[in-house]
Parts: sequence; C-alpha cells; structure tokens
Amino acid sequence: YGLFSGGAVALVNLPATVCYGLGAASVPAVSAACARGEWEEGRNRAFFALGITLLLSVPCAVGLFVLARPVVALLYGSLSAEDAETLVTLVRLSSVSAATLAGVQTLSACLTGMGRAKCAALSMLAAVTVKFLLQWLLVGNPAFSVGGAAIASNACYLVAFFLDLVYTVK
Repeated sequence: YGLFSGGAVALVNLPATVCYGLGAASVPAVSAACARGEWEEGRNRAFFALGITLLLSVPCAVGLFVLARPVVALLYGSLSAEDAETLVTLVRLSSVSAATLAGVQTLSACLTGMGRAKCAALSMLAAVTVKFLLQWLLVGNPAFSVGGAAIASNACYLVAFFLDLVYTVK
C-alpha cells in the first residue's frame, strides 16, 4: 500500500496538480456568465476549460502508462526489483486517474462557478462510496491485492467525472 499511496498516487496526481489552475482560472468567467443569466455561455466556458484540461492530462495519462517502467527506475531507483515491478503495475493501473482526476477538479470548479457546488459535492460523495466499496471488495482478494486500490481509485474518479459532466450539461 505504501508503493501505491506514496509512489503511484504521487505520479498520477502530478498532471491534476498542473491542471488545477485551469479550473480555478475558469471560475470567474463561468460565474460571470451564469450571473448574467447566460447559462449556455457559462457551460461553453466550462467545456473550454475541460477541453484544455483533457488536452494536457490525457497525454500525461498515456505517458504514465507507456513510460511507467523508466519513470519508476528514474524516480525510485533504490526500490528492490520486486517493489519496482509492483510500482510499475500500480502506475499503469492508475494512469487513467491522471486524466479523470484533472477533469473532476476542473468540472467541480466550474460547477462551483455556476452556483452548483452541491452537485459537485454529491458527485464526489457517490464516487467515494464506489471507491470504498470496491476497495473493501478488491484489496482483500489475493488476485487483486493492492491493485484493487488502484482500480477503486480509477472507478472513483470516473464516477465523479461523469456525474460532474452530467451536472455541467444540465
């Protein structure tokens, strides 16, 4: 679990951290449009911010998947061969979260700008519930082990992303 939380999660969170400013920067524009009653313009600005976020984060997610082995060797060179291989697997499993977490952050910020922070909170509540249940089911299963935590995190951010997307469209 230390390899997952200290290694894989740290790498997966990097693209989301870089993209966080996009969500924060879009809030005033989205909020201003919605305050004027121009909801379509507010949604357009939110989708523009999401598009830029995905333009940056999806290649990072692909890069983490493809380059997991050299990245782990470079950053975590002191790990044993077995631990390094486990971390490579966890980074690859978690790589999808690099894009979905960045998308969740941007959409949540935009929903807040639209005056719908409650929707973003409800999305995350549903997502965390899914994560908790999957982690509970998978981590104890020897076939999944700590990989179950990565799968549960992916499911969490996917659920939050799609729910936030639905709330943004509506």
